[in-house]
Amino acid sequence: MKRFGFTLAEVLITLGIIGVVAAMTLPSLIAEHRKQVYATSAKKAVNVMSNMFKKMMADDSVTNLANTSFVSEAVCAIKFDSNYHNVNGCEDNYGNPSKFEEYIPKYLKVVKTCNNQECDVIYKLDKYLNCDSNNKCTLYGGIGPATISSSQDIYGQGVVGFYTTDGMIYYFAPANNSIYIQVDVNGEKGPNESGRDLFAMQACLNKNGNIIGGHNAESACQSGDQSSPINHLMSNGWKMDY
Repeated sequence: MKRFGFTLAEVLITLGIIGVVAAMTLPSLIAEHRKQVYATSAKKAVNVMSNMFKKMMADDSVTNLANTSFVSEAVCAIKFDSNYHNVNGCEDNYGNPSKFEEYIPKYLKVVKTCNNQECDVIYKLDKYLNCDSNNKCTLYGGIGPATISSSQDIYGQGVVGFYTTDGMIYYFAPANNSIYIQVDVNGEKGPNESGRDLFAMQACLNKNGNIIGGHNAESACQSGDQSSPINHLMSNGWKMDY
């Protein structure tokens, strides 16, 4: 009985074709996988931040973030009306960032801190999303290379960074009516780019501790920031489709 098999040339041609197809498809598959890792990590960071601020409120027996000792000591002096009820916003935004170092490690598993120029990771900062009528979004704009401490988004009040045991870096700064946060979900590893592994967030003072996305405290806390990558991820089931 005759037996038929593949020749060496046929095997080599087949392997060559498989190699070409793999070379064409693997980079896109790897890129999509990385995007989903970033998105999943961003979801975790949002939950961590929201839970932290809710624990602060619970510890102080208040239902409003503005009424916590953390805000009064680290962020700003709250405005009051004639009946001594706090109103939206701060009397000033001259916070005391050093107080962040006192409070935050009580709620996060911190392994290292940095202040201002010590937070010298180089980023492509302040990128936004531009979405069309079909909700097809692309990242645009931004500044960089720049450090978090040199960015004008930190409101000139100083920045404190916290490296945590899960490999993330949480950057905090006081803002006029919110706590401004940027989270690098994979630490100092690249791409170090807003909207990819770095996300801007706000914890609005006269709220219940929930996190919203946005670079600008006024638009984020009052009317929402539709160009924020975090807000897009939240509304898109945490899928990074840009």
